[in-house]
Amino acid sequence: MNCESFKIATDVKNIFKFTPELILAKGRFAFEGQYFYAIAYRKYDLKAFHGQGAYGFLRAIVKGNDYGYSAFDGCLATPAPKSMELVLGNNFSDVTDSKAGIYGGISNNASLTFNYYINKYLVWRVNYSYTQVRNQGAGVPDHHANIFQIRIQIVF
Repeated sequence: MNCESFKIATDVKNIFKFTPELILAKGRFAFEGQYFYAIAYRKYDLKAFHGQGAYGFLRAIVKGNDYGYSAFDGCLATPAPKSMELVLGNNFSDVTDSKAGIYGGISNNASLTFNYYINKYLVWRVNYSYTQVRNQGAGVPDHHANIFQIRIQIVF
């Protein structure tokens, strides 16, 4: 395996980030999304590193009241207790920049989640995700995983 494949963005002097996000809600349907673009400017005439990514979630309440907005958090309000929700998500990240000699990989993740809001502070989640990672440099094989999760989450 080529050790050069594992270079990271070293000697960073400053970083520029651009990360617009969007939240839309109408009745029992919502969309959340964000794009990010970052440049890490480096010292010693090292080439700057460029990375980018995006995620999006389509949400639907299948049992319960309409979505609300939380001005305190700046996002969708947690649905009312006993609500049930389906969430379809996609996430993309590209942290490989061959011009900078950095091969962090390109990741894609697709997910489907069922949320049951037990009460104001507890959410029961059932989630399936398919994740693929590729382009991590010479000698590093592509990877993928099917992940199934069941969990209780504390909301605070």
